[in-house]
Amino acid sequence: MTPAPPFPGPGTAVWLTVGSWLLTALVIGIFAEPLGPVAALGIGLVTGLGVTGTLAAQRVPPPQAERIGLRGFAPRLVLALALLVPLVLLVSELDNVVRALVPGAGAAMTPDATATAEEPFKGLFAIEAAIVLVGLAPVLEEFFFRGVLQQGLIAFGGARRGILGAAALYALGHGNLVTTPAGWVSATLGSLAIGAALGYARLASRSLLAPIALSMAISGVGVLSAQLAEALPIPGFNAPGDHTPLAWLGPAAVSVVAGVVLLARERPGRASEPAPDEQGSMAP
Repeated sequence: MTPAPPFPGPGTAVWLTVGSWLLTALVIGIFAEPLGPVAALGIGLVTGLGVTGTLAAQRVPPPQAERIGLRGFAPRLVLALALLVPLVLLVSELDNVVRALVPGAGAAMTPDATATAEEPFKGLFAIEAAIVLVGLAPVLEEFFFRGVLQQGLIAFGGARRGILGAAALYALGHGNLVTTPAGWVSATLGSLAIGAALGYARLASRSLLAPIALSMAISGVGVLSAQLAEALPIPGFNAPGDHTPLAWLGPAAVSVVAGVVLLARERPGRASEPAPDEQGSMAP
């Protein structure tokens, strides 16, 4: 029996992403004024990414659950994922560099920071931001980009192209939330780095839960750092400063590299259990 062709391919992945952007933007525009930007973002993500991703998932060839990554991951991977969380500091510094080279670039420390850049992280707003940015957005984004899109892109072009392709679509979506050209560059580059890390975590763990957990942790650090700006100020990150000191960036870089190394040991084919291989078929 001839196996079903992979889905989605590169062209379809682009159109699915564009459609999700348009639907998300439309819903945000409708609800932003009566509900506020954060609540509107949450509804927009549910509608744009959730609905589009669910419909697209129906076209993924069987076994759908395995291809999308609806399974747990080994507890030993928790350490690798934790070591990747300081990536948020490196991405923040990347934003600092972009702002230094291109005046007017906006902050892009976390994927959805632009939705809350003008609001104080206090009281009910902080709770609302945490629910949407930490609890809701990572689940919907990872289901759409790393669950539905990445497995199809890997099946068409291999692991490296698939991860980078899904990360690029993820990054362009976040860049489009920023209204200035310089801010778009900053947000897109930062989200590309985060998206690549999330994609590699998905590939190595074979589980969608791994990038969801990592994305939640990264977004959580962003929200928490705003709350702790007075108690734990880090120049160039959550406190004024052109750049983050090397005393923070050095350990963060070492931590991220160590996390990648640990994930590399878990690549499909290195474990004893059978799993979908990097081309989308089932390993014997």
